[in-house]
Amino acid sequence: MKEVIDDFRIRKIKWAIDDKVNKGESLSVYKIQLHAGFGGNNKKVQGLIIDILEEGFN
Repeated sequence: MKEVIDDFRIRKIKWAIDDKVNKGESLSVYKIQLHAGFGGNNKKVQGLIIDILEEGFN
């Protein structure tokens, strides 16, 4: 079964957030986006990151 692109993005974003938190690093939408490997100017990914952070990302 193929993974839907948004599911992949969400999984990678949550991984990036958890990794940065575990390392004691600060969180910003831009830093999370880069750490997850999505480049620097993707509005769709930025929106997902904001939604996940507002939900508590768990």
